[in-house]
Amino acid sequence: MSLRSVSLLPLACLAGLLSFGAACSPSLSTLQPARTTPAGHLQITTSAEYVHTEGQIREAIGIVENADFGGRMTAAEVTEIIDAATVALVQPPSVGGQLSAAYGLTQRFELGAKVSGSAIRGHLRFQWLRISPGIYGSLGFGVSGYLFGFPLHTVSEDAVKVDGFSRWDFDVPLHLGYSNRYFHIWGGPKLIFTTFNAGVTLCTDTRSATCGSTAAVSIGGTAAYVTGQLGLAVGYKRFWVAAELTVGRVGTSGNVDVVQGARSESGVFAHEGLVVSPSVGVIAWF
Repeated sequence: MSLRSVSLLPLACLAGLLSFGAACSPSLSTLQPARTTPAGHLQITTSAEYVHTEGQIREAIGIVENADFGGRMTAAEVTEIIDAATVALVQPPSVGGQLSAAYGLTQRFELGAKVSGSAIRGHLRFQWLRISPGIYGSLGFGVSGYLFGFPLHTVSEDAVKVDGFSRWDFDVPLHLGYSNRYFHIWGGPKLIFTTFNAGVTLCTDTRSATCGSTAAVSIGGTAAYVTGQLGLAVGYKRFWVAAELTVGRVGTSGNVDVVQGARSESGVFAHEGLVVSPSVGVIAWF
């Protein structure tokens, strides 16, 4: 397929929205002490988080933000924009808020859920270490499903149609820390594996009032995060003000397929970069 005939307007909508699509960005913070919620008690956490990216992923997003859409693109330029927009779909810079709840099933097990602007997460944590006075270790497993991907239709219903979006995150946080009635401090690694796919129909000829032709774009791939976390919460007995810093590496890879009529073209992408995510919030036990 020759991509030189693809019009610039739908690509601009696609790339621009993906680059600023905070709804697509995963929540990297945990904001939970290494001590699990006491048996029979409920923990409520509200938090705000900022995610910053560097490296190849930041460079790819920069390509989208600085792209010149004034005229027709070469095949290489179109491929570059689609590739960069796909990376932005996986890990755009973002600011978001979360509300989570966790219940202590027993002295060793905790069950919880978290809701953010784009996803719902469920988790189970196991208290593998408990040494008096106040030394704790926990191992968790979480699954996040995304409510929506990127609101392309809100910007250009005529040029872009979202046919489908699916993203699942699987995370494993391992924390060691110290807790007492005045403060909690915790740290450790957090691993995240992501699988995603999206389908978009683009109007490739917008020179007239009606769409002259369309192209179907399908995107699929995976991402892996290897991060470290350090958190501190200060308060008294049941209420604490908390802060956490998450720093790590993310690598993403996958494929892009473009079909226009009987013609088609496929490509692969692979990028990696640094992610930094500070978060602040309030933790309460009931």
